[in-house]
Amino acid sequence: MRILVVGQVFYPDHFRINDVVKELAKDHQVKMVTGLPDYDLGKVPKEFRLFRRRRENFHGTEVIRVPIISRRKGPVFRSLNYISYALMGSVYTFFLREKYDVVFSFQTSPITMFLPGLVYAKKNKVRSVLYTLDLWPESVKAMSIREGTFFFDLVHRMSRRIYKGADKVLVSSPSFMEYLKVKIGLSSERMDYLPQYTDEIAEGEELLNSEEKDQKSVDARLEKIRTFTFAGNIGFVQDLETIVEAASKIKGKPFQIHIVGSGSNEGTIRDLVRKKKVEDHFIFHGRKNQEEMDVIYKDTDVCLLTLRNDDFIGRTIPGKLQTYMAKGKAIAGAISYDSMDIIKESGAGYCVESGDALGLSQIMVKYIDDADLVRSYGRRAFEYYENHFRKEIFIESLLKHLKGEEKNV
Repeated sequence: MRILVVGQVFYPDHFRINDVVKELAKDHQVKMVTGLPDYDLGKVPKEFRLFRRRRENFHGTEVIRVPIISRRKGPVFRSLNYISYALMGSVYTFFLREKYDVVFSFQTSPITMFLPGLVYAKKNKVRSVLYTLDLWPESVKAMSIREGTFFFDLVHRMSRRIYKGADKVLVSSPSFMEYLKVKIGLSSERMDYLPQYTDEIAEGEELLNSEEKDQKSVDARLEKIRTFTFAGNIGFVQDLETIVEAASKIKGKPFQIHIVGSGSNEGTIRDLVRKKKVEDHFIFHGRKNQEEMDVIYKDTDVCLLTLRNDDFIGRTIPGKLQTYMAKGKAIAGAISYDSMDIIKESGAGYCVESGDALGLSQIMVKYIDDADLVRSYGRRAFEYYENHFRKEIFIESLLKHLKGEEKNV
C-alpha cells in the first residue's frame, strides 16, 4: 500500500508512532507529514530551525516537517502550537499531488492533528483511519475548561466533525467507544478496539526460561529491599499523589520507589514527598532513554500504575501498562475501569480503585513480604503480553483496518 501518515508528534520526540511508521515502511510506501520536534524540550531544537531538516528519511519513510509555532509553556502557546500544525499541515496535504491509498493518524493530543489527513482524504476520496489515544473534547477538562462553557462547546463541535470525518476510528481503550458513541455520535460500526503494544524490548521471557545461575541472581535481589517503579509522564491525571500517600502509610518495611519521568506536576509531587516525610523512600530520576530504562527495569520488582478517575480520561489504558507487562513485572495498581479489568484478567498483580491510597499501601506490603508473589505475577504479566499485546498482533490488525478488511470485534 501507499500510506500517508499525519501527526503532530514524531521522531526525535519519543512517541510510539515512531516505531509504528518504522514497521509499516518495511513492506509499504509510507510518507509522514508532521511538525517540528518540540515536545520533549518545549522548543524546537537548533538543528531543526531556519528551515533545516524539513525533509528526511526515517527507516525508509519520507518525512515532511511543516513549520509550526513551538509549544513552549502556557495555554496560549500550546493553543497556537496546535493550530499552527493543523493549518500548515492542511495546506501541505491540500496541494499534495502524490496519490495514496489510505490516510492514517496516530492521534495523541490534540484531535486537530488529524485535520491534514482529513483534508487529503476528502479531496482525493481515499480511506482514512484514526487511532485515538486521547479523547476530545474530554481532554480539555485537564486544563480547567468545564462543560457548558463557550470554549468547551466550541472544541466539542470541532471534535465531533473531525471524528465523524474518519472512515474508521480505532481506540486504545474499550471504554472510549462508549464515550464516542454518546458524546460524539459515532456508530459502533465505525469504531474498533486496538490495544497498544510497547516499542521497548520485551524481556519477560527471562522469568520463564532463565538458567539456574540467573534465577539465583534474581532470587538474591528479591530478598533485599523491595523496589517499586513508576515510569512516565508526571501530570495531574497520573495521580502520583496516591503513590506518595500510600508510601506514607507503610511503616517499618524495606522498600524504595523510583519515579522515572517528568511533567507539569513533578514539583507538586516532590513537595508532597517532603511534606509526608518519605524522602528516604523516593528517588526521582527525571527522563531516561530506552537503554537507561532497561537498566532501571532490571532492578525493579514491582511497577506502579495510577490514574485519576475524575472523568472519562480515567478510563484510559496507559501505554505503560503494556511496557510493564513486556518487562515481566508484577503490577500494583490504583486505577479503575479497563486497566483494572486487564490486571485482574491477566493475574499480573493487584489493583484497587483510583485514589485508594490505603488499598495501594496494603498491596505494596504484600509484595514486600512475599517475593514469590513478585515472581509469579511477573510471569503472568509477560504471558498475557505475549498473547494479547505483541507488536506483531498490533501491526497485523492495523494493516487490516487500513485495507478495510478488519471486522469489528
